[in-house]
Amino acid sequence: MPVEKLPSTKVAIFKRYCREAAGVEALLLEGERAYIAGDHETASLLCHAALIRLNDSWSKFSRRLLVASALGLAGFTGKHPKAPNIADEGSAMAALGIGVPWREDWAWHVAGTFLGAARKLKVTNITTLNGSMGATPNPSEAVRFIRNFFAHRNPDTYRRAMTVCGGSRPVDFCFTEYERGRLKILVWLEDLRIIARLACD
Repeated sequence: MPVEKLPSTKVAIFKRYCREAAGVEALLLEGERAYIAGDHETASLLCHAALIRLNDSWSKFSRRLLVASALGLAGFTGKHPKAPNIADEGSAMAALGIGVPWREDWAWHVAGTFLGAARKLKVTNITTLNGSMGATPNPSEAVRFIRNFFAHRNPDTYRRAMTVCGGSRPVDFCFTEYERGRLKILVWLEDLRIIARLACD
């Protein structure tokens, strides 16, 4: 697998995530239309695809941000010093005990794992990352639980999804739960965009 080329700034990393998130939103809106029309099977498939894509996009964003932070790449508010003993993305991954190409199954998208890696690398923007990626509530965990149910459909993933969905089926939750006048799942998507923007300062 070829090594992904890292964008040159945190601003570029944020913009890339926003493009990926826009594709997720389009899938969710299409799923909402199908759900309203009574085609719950199509709605479920679209929700499944959207949440898998969102979880993957957030994981990739987190990984890119971690490496960019270790390298001191410029964000919206300027640059910060590189982490000690980190010369390039390969040395950042080696410091975490991860080979290149990067493992796609590493839990980049889990806030605690991400912040633990940032502390291990001794990134100099850790305060910014703690205040954004570590802020609560962070909808990435809820997204992950519902995504895992759609992806694996076993008793454990169902149980975890129910901690988010209550008594509703995940597809019903995604297309009937509202917050701030919008589908809650779309509010989560916007909240993740805000977290990403703050993390890229």
